[in-house]
Amino acid sequence: MSEYWLAMNNDTNATLCDKRLLLTCPHCGAKTAATVISTPRLEQVHRHKPQKVIGGFMCQACGEAIALRFWTNITPEGRLYLSEEYAELERKMESFDYQYLPPSVAADFKEALTCFSMSCYNATAAMCRRTIQSVATDLGAVGTSKVSKQILEAKETAGLDEQTFTEINQLVLDGHDGAHPHLPVVTASRAAVVVAIMKDVLDQIYARRARIQKAADLRQESIAAKKSE
Repeated sequence: MSEYWLAMNNDTNATLCDKRLLLTCPHCGAKTAATVISTPRLEQVHRHKPQKVIGGFMCQACGEAIALRFWTNITPEGRLYLSEEYAELERKMESFDYQYLPPSVAADFKEALTCFSMSCYNATAAMCRRTIQSVATDLGAVGTSKVSKQILEAKETAGLDEQTFTEINQLVLDGHDGAHPHLPVVTASRAAVVVAIMKDVLDQIYARRARIQKAADLRQESIAAKKSE
């Protein structure tokens, strides 16, 4: 369950206006602060009691508007609390260098990143799991163990706590179907961690090996060229 913060109190939005969020701008791609420029009307919120509201923020890097959706907690005393977790109504499409991936792995991971960019976080985890299954099919019996090893290394590198690491393992490795209802609900922050780990895993398994092989081939070509002089 998301934590909540006091956004507006008795028809004043001073708290909300002072709130600064660090995010990736969907327009310019910069990781920057976003400042609130448009807030919900508190009297309307109390009248209709919506489960979610949308706030308008401005990117400090490019000045473009960014719309964010928050869960609400409205009290009888006139206070509006908003969730720490929010949904970005626009996201910059995630990118990845697919050139070293087998076609089946590339297709699945591209769909995973599309889901993430569209804020479909459970679908993101499901497609990441399918990507791992494609990796296992491509590499054979050692595929899953290689992925597990890379995820463990990513945990150590990123300093993930045990709870986060356990949830990531559940989301991307356990079972055979990423849509199993017993799996944890995927929040935006969890999905971001899953995507970052998957990028690292695929880079280590495929891209790194290909780059090293390419460098070795270039060295052999250079040696052969010198011998022929």
